[in-house]
Amino acid sequence: MTGKPTGDDLAEGKRTALVALARAGLADRATELAALDAGLGRSADPEDLSRLAAVITGSGAPDRVEERIRDLTAEGIAVLDERAAGDAPVLAPAVTRELRAVALAMTTRTR
Repeated sequence: MTGKPTGDDLAEGKRTALVALARAGLADRATELAALDAGLGRSADPEDLSRLAAVITGSGAPDRVEERIRDLTAEGIAVLDERAAGDAPVLAPAVTRELRAVALAMTTRTR
């Protein structure tokens, strides 16, 4: 939960990573791509935002964003583990545990 209203970025027309991935996923679906481009930043009406969200979901972008988040989190945790391992650990075990917990808390989606 971010505390932001649902659809806020769409209503404001923000060009987020999600939107960029949606546009890429819709490259061969001109009608849906045009609808996305035309709708971004044009309306705060919940029905309009719901339609835009459906186009984005249909592009597969949310799944790609979630996959990227999982990949980056795993990479970060692997670096933490490397820094905590060996004969001369760079990080104390308690610090490693806390950083891992923060990383997982920040990247685990609750619905």
